Amino acid sequence: MNKDIAREWVTALRSGEYPQGMGGLRQYGDLIRSEVTYCCLGVLCDVVAERTFMAVNPGAYGGYYDTESDPAIYHPFNNLLPPRVRKFAGTPNDDILITLTSAERETFGRGEESTGVEYLANLNDSGKFSFADIADMIERTFDLA
Repeated sequence: MNKDIAREWVTALRSGEYPQGMGGLRQYGDLIRSEVTYCCLGVLCDVVAERTFMAVNPGAYGGYYDTESDPAIYHPFNNLLPPRVRKFAGTPNDDILITLTSAERETFGRGEESTGVEYLANLNDSGKFSFADIADMIERTFDLA
């Protein structure tokens, strides 16, 4: 992963500007709760969009449209990273594998059967890790210290 982008992402995760949510990159509120919430991967989408002015736009239902890759695509990337974000961030997959400590494996509920790596979307959506926790994992996995 591009270390400069990863550092900006970690800073954004710790900034307090992004309320953490589950189930999609960016979730819009409803009639009861109007707050927009983000998956940690949605925060990465925003970091890339702000840095590059790429056409990675928030969709009407919470995904991100990757209109630069294919203008005919009108399908939001609701849960996983759009192709242009992956390319710019330097990650080959639509989710990112993170190395867990033994304590994190226990918290996540995988314990000894775990391989020690897990996808960020799963960690975020488990509700067991804050954005600050996830930022620590990203720093450790990509040796950003």
